Amino acid sequence: MKWTRRIEAESGARHRGLHSRRMNISRTAARLLLAIGVMLSAVFFCAYAAQAAPSQVKMAPTPPSLTSGTAAPPSDLVTAKARHAVGPAVAYHVSLAASPSSLWPTQYSTLTARSSGDVGPTPYWISIVDVATHTYLARCGSGTVCTASVTRPSATAASYQAYVSAYPTDGIVPPGAVQATSQPVTVSWHSTSLTLSTNATTLPLGRAATLVATTGDDVGPSPFYIEIFDTTTGGRLTYCGFGTSCTATVSQPTATTHSFVAHVAPYGTTAPPAGAIATSTTSYITWSPLGHQISLTVAPRSIISPTATLTATSTIDVGPTPYFIEILNQRTGALVTICGTGTSCVATVSLGSGSTPFIAFIAPYSSALPPAGAVANSNRLEVNRIRLLLPRPRPLPLPQPLPQPVPPVR
Repeated sequence: MKWTRRIEAESGARHRGLHSRRMNISRTAARLLLAIGVMLSAVFFCAYAAQAAPSQVKMAPTPPSLTSGTAAPPSDLVTAKARHAVGPAVAYHVSLAASPSSLWPTQYSTLTARSSGDVGPTPYWISIVDVATHTYLARCGSGTVCTASVTRPSATAASYQAYVSAYPTDGIVPPGAVQATSQPVTVSWHSTSLTLSTNATTLPLGRAATLVATTGDDVGPSPFYIEIFDTTTGGRLTYCGFGTSCTATVSQPTATTHSFVAHVAPYGTTAPPAGAIATSTTSYITWSPLGHQISLTVAPRSIISPTATLTATSTIDVGPTPYFIEILNQRTGALVTICGTGTSCVATVSLGSGSTPFIAFIAPYSSALPPAGAVANSNRLEVNRIRLLLPRPRPLPLPQPLPQPVPPVR
């Protein structure tokens, strides 16, 4: 009996120990799962916060704080300097530099003019002028350095020049009594290329497509975002503040055609966003339960040819259907051609300079872009043409009269 009770006691103790260890393992697992959940929640919150508050990531450019240079110096200083007697002749030299000289729109460049001599005890000024507008951006009546900050709201270039001269007046370039002139300096505010592509153009209902906006420059150092909009609904799909690409996934549960466009612009929620510096060509996606497909191709041609032959090819003969094959010019929105029978539709088009986008649809008869009730759309086809600037032929020399024979001397 003792041995039996002892064995039972030891068995019970082992069972209680095993149960206790199981409970400890369960508690440890629960704590681990809770910690993982907290971490995932934090990651999700951070990602959401970053999307919801882009102003915390990018600030609008502000003009630099300059220590010299003013567009309108005090009138008493102008009067006092005008009374200075002209001293012994001094060979002045002045240089002008821009930092940076290439930047994004709305960012500031600092122009710095440096004179070889102090203009303080003289009647002369160091000035910086906008070469195109003849507006003086800075006038400095003392020292050897004069600075100004410049910016532009959109992509452009501007040239600036510095002088050492008598007091410069807006609209008068060069100013009077010029002692030295700098070389012109050009500052460029650049844009960037932008394309929007999709991995599918016609899909079954509910199927997802991926849109990718791609820029030629990283927008990270800029005050701009890559933004993708559904222009059919007017809603923004996504935005990205860094890198050269931005991706959005779209899907529709009912038969429809939606148009999409990308912008490089300041943060905005409505299309088109204000201050956009680049805009993509529109991309179209059609959701349809019918399963029809259409493609668009261009016949081989020289890139300098003023015409191109386009062929839209459908997977169905549209003859016995209520649909047509339609080709449209995306640049102008004009209907190029329409075919009511067969599986292909051909058109020869005239091209302007650069790239012209075309697209094809299977849809009821329409000249709109996109046509209402479309059941399929093609890829966007970009057709390029380069104009060659040939030199003008030189005029042929005028024919010279033949010399007259000299009569013999008798």
